[in-house]
Amino acid sequence: MYSKEQVTKMVYSFREDLLRRGIEIGTLEEVEFGKHSNTFGEGFQLSNGNYHIRINEVVFYGDVITTIVHELIHTVKGCMNHGRKFQSIAKFCNNIYNLNIGSYVSVAEKESAKEYRISHSKYIVGCKHCNTMIFRDRYSKLIKNYYNYSCSIC
Repeated sequence: MYSKEQVTKMVYSFREDLLRRGIEIGTLEEVEFGKHSNTFGEGFQLSNGNYHIRINEVVFYGDVITTIVHELIHTVKGCMNHGRKFQSIAKFCNNIYNLNIGSYVSVAEKESAKEYRISHSKYIVGCKHCNTMIFRDRYSKLIKNYYNYSCSIC
């Protein structure tokens, strides 16, 4: 497991390395950490042109480097989506760092995230039809009325 300080240092270290290799990574204004339910990381451009990256703490237990580099690629001009330019830079990074950066999370990463959520969530509710799990840290209407829960798929 990595600490927030280690991950922050890795973000800036990879940023500097990619700049040295000629990839025009955007200026980072902040690296933040969270507990997102649907993503391992996200990046967005601020009004001043700099970037903000948020990394989900679940990746501290898995392949944090892939997430870091993925989010850094999004700071390159024209790479806020997963289009051709993003894919080209991702392929380059996969080759130099021996990673598997793609547009979606791998099955192994999803399983790692699920294990993390099982061990770190205060409440876990299962769909009454298919047993899909939903994780919560706060008491809510869902937790109070868990027996009525049915996932969006069902």
